[in-house]
Amino acid sequence: MQMEREQVGCSVLRGLSLERGNAADYAALERFHYRGGRPRGVLRLFRARCDGTLAGVIVETVPPLNCAAREVVLRGRYAGMDQRARAVALNREVRTIARVIVHPLFRGVGVGGMLVSHVLAQAQTPFVEAFAAMGRIHPLFERAGMKRVEVLPGRDALRLLAALQAVGMRPVELVDAEARALPRELRAALRAFARNKQAGVLGWVEEARRKLLSRPVYYFWRSPEVK
Repeated sequence: MQMEREQVGCSVLRGLSLERGNAADYAALERFHYRGGRPRGVLRLFRARCDGTLAGVIVETVPPLNCAAREVVLRGRYAGMDQRARAVALNREVRTIARVIVHPLFRGVGVGGMLVSHVLAQAQTPFVEAFAAMGRIHPLFERAGMKRVEVLPGRDALRLLAALQAVGMRPVELVDAEARALPRELRAALRAFARNKQAGVLGWVEEARRKLLSRPVYYFWRSPEVK
């Protein structure tokens, strides 16, 4: 079975073509991505076709203004700039891979990695980044040549993690947590952590669960021409 899959993969990759795509290509595969909707600030889109059949798409966008992991990697390169200056510098120097979608019929044979490699080979900026919620399971960005960056949680998250530890809870236990059963000190910590203070305990728990358990992996690529 493994040999048959490898043969299928080799056959697919031999017949694969990579080229500029368009919004229609993205719309055709959008339903296969865990995040709905089209990403904002789209700059370029590439598609992979196998013998004329759409196998995958990759979307490149402008970078978000704020990213703690980026500041760590680039040692505060954009720190101290006002918002307008930072936006100009980021748009000049950074691109973000916002989506990589592979049709289910073509998964597991390297199509996603080839799309990422193609974007890096066609890079128009010295830096390219990506955020991958499934990065710990599917390390396609690393295989394509990007560097995985581990960033410690921020101070607010560390305080909440300490509060959870103090009452003997792990972050994963928030999935089944009942609001009424939570200790008062933990509810206070959840409220302090939440951005929406008016959401109530259930809202605070949901926000904490989402942020602590669904942190995406950050990937970064630097052009070989940049020292």
